[in-house]
Amino acid sequence: MRYGTVGSGDVVEEKDIVVADIAELEGGEAKENGVAKLANVSVEKASDVFKKQLVGAKIDAEFTVNIKEVYEGLEGGASLMGVDTAELEAAGNEFSVKVVSVSRMQAAELNQELFNKVYGEGTVSSIEEFRTKLSDEAKGMLDGQGKSKLRNDVVEYLLDSVKFDLPDSFLKRFIQATAKEPVTLEQIEADYDQHSNTFRWQLIENKLITTYELKVSDEEVKGKAKEMIAANFKQYGQEVADEDLDTYAATVLAKEDERQKLYNELYSDKILELVKEKCKIDVKGVTYDEFVKLSAKAK
Repeated sequence: MRYGTVGSGDVVEEKDIVVADIAELEGGEAKENGVAKLANVSVEKASDVFKKQLVGAKIDAEFTVNIKEVYEGLEGGASLMGVDTAELEAAGNEFSVKVVSVSRMQAAELNQELFNKVYGEGTVSSIEEFRTKLSDEAKGMLDGQGKSKLRNDVVEYLLDSVKFDLPDSFLKRFIQATAKEPVTLEQIEADYDQHSNTFRWQLIENKLITTYELKVSDEEVKGKAKEMIAANFKQYGQEVADEDLDTYAATVLAKEDERQKLYNELYSDKILELVKEKCKIDVKGVTYDEFVKLSAKAK
């Protein structure tokens, strides 16, 4: 695909990709530590209600949506926001959307001009090489999904294996006292297994971080932000200049909750690498369809 960036004087069209600053709201304001992301939104794939808001909008336009319904389903909204379905389901229904930039896709001829635009001058010189690069990218995507599955397996294994008691009565009162919205002890009791696992995993994580002196630097966080943004653009066939990546990364890192989320992801990565180093991993080959089913079970 060939693409071009739409100028600020133009409006969003149905086949455009919109870079949008999306944030969970509470009382009409951005919720502290709420679900938020600088996301790539496919207008074409959006639900009818969301599409009506996007089409015709200009850069810097702002409106509110129920992010759980933007792609006709909770899973689509969770994928857009980079969270699991449980986290999005627990979030509020009102989100702000601000249009940051717009890109328009056009069909391109399969030639050297396209190869240069996608991968840079002189990187690919034939259709065979182009297909190989695309295949490698698909493998990279599946490797990332495999990593997520392994992380889920590690968390499940350690929660089952590392046994210790929690001050349950105190924690239930703590959850009630610190909840953003009023909640009864009966409601907390119904969801307490999930809360308990969250507390226990945090303690296990902190113990591993302290014992093995794991650290995350500001440079690693900035690199992770740029990597995440570049990957978001790349899935739509777009490359981003380094100076633009720096700008987008600064926007993401200016938000405390987004910055903390990246720190948490990097610590999670380091813990996963530690477990892979210290434990014997049983690798099992499966078909793509089998892997999709296994991944779905882990969510």
